[in-house]
Amino acid sequence: MSGVVWIEAWIGYLALVLAGAGLFSLRGGQTVRRWLLASGLAGSLGLIAMSGALHAGGVSTITLPRPFPALVASPLPLAALWSFVAGLLFFCAVLLTWSRPDARRILYALLPLLAGVGVYLWSGSGLTLLASWEFISAVTYLGLTTTRRSRPVWNAGWALLALSELGGMLLLDALVWLV
Repeated sequence: MSGVVWIEAWIGYLALVLAGAGLFSLRGGQTVRRWLLASGLAGSLGLIAMSGALHAGGVSTITLPRPFPALVASPLPLAALWSFVAGLLFFCAVLLTWSRPDARRILYALLPLLAGVGVYLWSGSGLTLLASWEFISAVTYLGLTTTRRSRPVWNAGWALLALSELGGMLLLDALVWLV
C-alpha cells in the first residue's frame, strides 16, 4: 500500500470512530465505551501492521485542488520502528483505560491522537509534516485539557500548546528557508 492509501485509511479510521461513537451514544454509555475500546485496539494494531509497510523510497503524491500545493507522502526516517513502538504504547494505553470509569473521555482524546500519529509517520515532506504536526499538537492540547479538571494541568496544556506552535512556526521558517 502506498503512503496515500495509508493516510486516507487513517483519516477514514478517525471519521469512522467518531461517527460510530456518535451513533452508539444514542444507545447508551456502555455501547459507546465498548466501541471506543474496540476502535482503540484496532487502531493500535493498525499502527503495528503499518510498520511493515513503512519502507524507504515509498513516495507518493496527494493532489489537492487549486490553489493548494500537492502533499507528498513519504515515510519519516525510522518510521517503521516508531510505528511499531507507538502501536504497542497505544495498545497498552487502551488496555489500561479499559477499567477506568472515565474511559470515554480518555479515548475521545486518545483515538484522534492515534490517527494523527498514523498520518505523521508518512509525512516525510514539508507541508505534510507541518499539517500533521499541527493536528497532533492540537489534539494533544485538547486531550490534556479535557480529561483533567485541575488548574496546573490546564496551565501545562497552555504551555504545551505554545511550545508546539512555536515548533510549528520554526518548522515553517525552515521550510521557507529551504525553498
